Amino acid sequence: MDLTGENAKAFMQMAEKIKKSGALSEKFKELIAISLSVKAQCDDCITHHLAELIKLKATDEEINEAMWVAVMMGGGPSLAYLMKAQNELKKLRKQK
Repeated sequence: MDLTGENAKAFMQMAEKIKKSGALSEKFKELIAISLSVKAQCDDCITHHLAELIKLKATDEEINEAMWVAVMMGGGPSLAYLMKAQNELKKLRKQK
């Protein structure tokens, strides 16, 4: 995927602006993002947002609770991605 084009740059600028702390902290926004990533069943999104949450010092308990919100809203398919995300989190924690 080419992320050098004008549209990609505009998207990345928007994302950077939105994720900055405001009424909600950056960590809280990333917890929302991991929940949405599990619900959307997006492997790359899950990896990205887990890595961001690790940088922001989110606990496994915080991350897992946020991912369970996705299961509550998405049912069985989200549960399958919760398990994938938990495995990815373990892998990323071992890399640190």
